[in-house]
Amino acid sequence: MNIMNRFIIVISVFALILVGCAPNANSVIAPEDREAVSLGMASSLNYLALIAIDQGYFSDAGLDVTVTDYTSGTKVLEGLFNGDVEVSIVGLSPLAFASFDHSEFRIFGSVSTQFDLYKIVARKDSGIQEPGDLKGKRIGTSEASSFHYFLHNFALEYGFSEDEVELVFSGAADQPAALASGDIDAISTREPYVSEAISLLGDNYVVFSEPALPSNTLSLVALESFLQEKPQVAERLLRALIRAEEFAAKDTAQAVSIVAAQLEVDEAEIQAAWDKTTSVVSIDQALLLGLENIAQWAVRQNLTEANEAPNFLNYLYLDGLDTVKSEAITIIR
Repeated sequence: MNIMNRFIIVISVFALILVGCAPNANSVIAPEDREAVSLGMASSLNYLALIAIDQGYFSDAGLDVTVTDYTSGTKVLEGLFNGDVEVSIVGLSPLAFASFDHSEFRIFGSVSTQFDLYKIVARKDSGIQEPGDLKGKRIGTSEASSFHYFLHNFALEYGFSEDEVELVFSGAADQPAALASGDIDAISTREPYVSEAISLLGDNYVVFSEPALPSNTLSLVALESFLQEKPQVAERLLRALIRAEEFAAKDTAQAVSIVAAQLEVDEAEIQAAWDKTTSVVSIDQALLLGLENIAQWAVRQNLTEANEAPNFLNYLYLDGLDTVKSEAITIIR
């Protein structure tokens, strides 16, 4: 064997070693290199995380994940800022409002976008048959929330403004009973409160939806200090969720079955929601636009003391996804 052939063989073997050692979404981390991380989220909305848990993807990525389940995105962020969890998965509105008071958090990836999530449930006996009939009525919702923002956009879509209705603010869980008792004429909300309200009203209800109105994107969020100290944890979380994304793309029926079992609900219910959800790990321009629109609305409606919306580019942490799957970053930098 001549020197050139030996050189080619050595280089080839070295290349194979590098490929075998290079990190990828399917890498399995040795037990001694595992890290613990606490994750806060609303489980009912987080399909990829549930799949990653069920399939052991977090464990394969070298993470011991402890999940804390919250009832709302606002509560999820409270858990993050209070130090109860290290990473959160949360929607657009809580993040937009948090940005007015907090500069220490960073978004390091989005995991899904949900369409046709919000609804308005109204009482027929309040004289409501069409969307325009909501004008002048008492509508319950949660102040400075995604439900509130949906109502704002819904009203504009049908020729009136939120200032032309009587807003009644309360917790989402209290609104179906208030609607059933007649204290309010309608509510702007999402499941499970839509179904609860319908059940309480019998035949005395009408539901309005508008799928084209703003969607809700769920994003991975951590404090900047955590990401600086433990960037590898962010990367491992992203790798596990990318594996879940790939699994769901290849076998949607099994993915739906897994999520239904995790949440202990009927598969048909999950399938219906799945059909209106894009489960993709990314950081895209739509994320920034969604945050900016909500923040600007909050400023206009005096829902914040701030005079302008922040620059949400400053709230992005791109290094993790850039390392794991750079093509998933499509923002204009």
